[in-house]
Amino acid sequence: MEKSEESAYHSDGLYPIIGIDQELESLAEWMNDPDAQLKLVSVTGIGGIGKTTLLLETGKKAMQGGAMTLWLDGQSELVSPAAFLSALELAMESEYGIRRQSDVSLLQSIVLQIGSRRTVLLIDNCEEIGRLEGWLMSSFLPVLANAPLMLVFASRRGPALSWRTNPMWGPRLRHVPLRPFTRKQVLDYVRGAGLEPSLQEQVAHLTDGHPLSLALTLDLMRSRGADLARALDELPSLLSAELLLEVTSPALYEALGALAVLPAADQSWLDRLLPSPLSAADYIALGQLSFVRLTSGGMVLHHVVARLLREDHAQRWPQRFQTMRHRTLELLADKFHTVDRRMQLRIAAHVLELYRELLPAASAYANFATRLEPGEGRMAGEADMPVLQRLLSASKERPFWQSELVNPNDYEALLSAIYHNCPEGIVAVYDDTGSPVAFCAGLRLHKGTLPLMDRFAPGWRVVFAEESESELAERPAELADTLFVLLAAVDVSRRLYAAEELGALLMRQWLITLTEGLRGIALTADPHLHALLPQLGFREVAVPPISQQSGEPLSSKASVLKAWVLDFRHAAFHEWVEQVIQRSDAIAEGGIVAGAAAFTDGQSQAAEVINEQEMKLALEHLFEAEKLSGLTLLQRSGMTEGRLREVICEMLQATVPAPPLSQVEQQLLYDSYIRREANKNELAAAYHLSRSTLYRHTKAAIRHLASALSQRIFTS
Repeated sequence: MEKSEESAYHSDGLYPIIGIDQELESLAEWMNDPDAQLKLVSVTGIGGIGKTTLLLETGKKAMQGGAMTLWLDGQSELVSPAAFLSALELAMESEYGIRRQSDVSLLQSIVLQIGSRRTVLLIDNCEEIGRLEGWLMSSFLPVLANAPLMLVFASRRGPALSWRTNPMWGPRLRHVPLRPFTRKQVLDYVRGAGLEPSLQEQVAHLTDGHPLSLALTLDLMRSRGADLARALDELPSLLSAELLLEVTSPALYEALGALAVLPAADQSWLDRLLPSPLSAADYIALGQLSFVRLTSGGMVLHHVVARLLREDHAQRWPQRFQTMRHRTLELLADKFHTVDRRMQLRIAAHVLELYRELLPAASAYANFATRLEPGEGRMAGEADMPVLQRLLSASKERPFWQSELVNPNDYEALLSAIYHNCPEGIVAVYDDTGSPVAFCAGLRLHKGTLPLMDRFAPGWRVVFAEESESELAERPAELADTLFVLLAAVDVSRRLYAAEELGALLMRQWLITLTEGLRGIALTADPHLHALLPQLGFREVAVPPISQQSGEPLSSKASVLKAWVLDFRHAAFHEWVEQVIQRSDAIAEGGIVAGAAAFTDGQSQAAEVINEQEMKLALEHLFEAEKLSGLTLLQRSGMTEGRLREVICEMLQATVPAPPLSQVEQQLLYDSYIRREANKNELAAAYHLSRSTLYRHTKAAIRHLASALSQRIFTS
């Protein structure tokens, strides 16, 4: 099936062949090497990714170069050594008229023929090559080790470890994992197919670079009169059917539906979403599918397949799929506080992707699906600054949600000041080469950065009408918890990505950054952002008309300028996700969602029971009976100071920490307030953190302990 499905849209001349130049160059080098010896090439990838296409083109080029080219089907011709050798003999006879002499054994005849001329042996559908593994390694390949033979075998999964670690064959093996096309390759493809320019970028964006997805889209558009909307309506079910040919049981199909909404999952996680537990046999079978990858965090579904399954399930069983997605959001929110920061970033990104799909008409700035992966915590470096300055300079001609507080003439100077005084305030998105394609930059507010705010954004204080300026003015850098965004730019010169796409990635990266426990503030006159930000949980802050120091309005947009705030300082990630679910329910029911109000009303409920300051004082005076007994927390809880100390110590030494407290946070608080054997510098070194990062982690841990303690004291 795979050979026909792929060759149909590559070898009939309708569409160009792209993305395999490097492999064909490698073939050409081997073909031109007079001393060429046995070479093994393993081509792997999910169904429809282009394995058969690569084999077909390899065979075509090999034949043009004069090599004997033989093709076998692994499904029927790898069942035994006899079947393998018989298939080779038949291929030689039918393709090249080579007949075996009666007094020569089958193996000897094949070795003589291959050893005497350059040969390329192509084997498709090699899922069962393990049956012949021992014989190939010990009997067939050794007698051809010095022969000019290239053996290319294609399979959905990679070569077994036994091949890669074999001292004789491992060094000769080249693994070629096929991946989706890059955006440039996709555009080359659709242009070569004769698609009109107005539709090229839409198809490129919506098909995720998957070759079969591209081919079917173009075929559907050709049969539907270039009706892209109709073609894309039909595409998910068609592709799901093609890609799920491997799935033979209803239980596996159910499991794939669950895996499609999870970033990674082991069997226990899948069972939480499935109507009945997955059997051990089905779980093993699930891990053997070509589009399922095994990782330390569990099974991961290929992103193309995951998206297609979500779209297909949402169309076929909308209510059931919505329930599963909501349950997933709840599970991920609970998990968020139990994992390290790297995994938190992945969970946040996945939640945002699931939420984007909940929006009835997602803003262009909320389309997070573009396949550029934001860096995980990478800070902009000195080498990035010229690129960022160039993007910023170009943005003056095409403003992209810049803060109206900043004079355009000060953009470059402000960016330089941010980099030198608050480099962590720069959030960037990078392309595959590591070059920045979009960024936003702001200042984390503390006593060292307020003079810069006064210099470059003199109207900033209007956002803090309800907050004490003196508190910000006294705050040290390590306790800064508010990121005030002042600049943003995308690379509008890049034709491969629309500015809105890059803006969406930037928005996602900024939101992920805030989940660290920060408050984010942005002022914008962009009407698209005004519509989107409330749905993402931002709260609008009323601001009076803002003018520069001269008294003149900053721009003609000043009348629609709005300030938006998203506060993760007191709100746990799971509380934000709960509001996401509530908003999506209201959207689905046709209601009007007051996103900002819902989020800010709900975000501090736990913190109002035991706030961060109370929790910190209790920890600091945990072993000072007199001071502990005078705390308002003790009086409100109705406990004795001894009992309160006992409960806190118990929570910080529990085998499983009470949510939302994570294990790392639990250990950090235990080391800081119970063990007390190290100072702050020593603790930072022990946890491989900077001192300022340690402060932020400690603050988050104290908030989460306060939430957990509130649950125990006031709701049990």
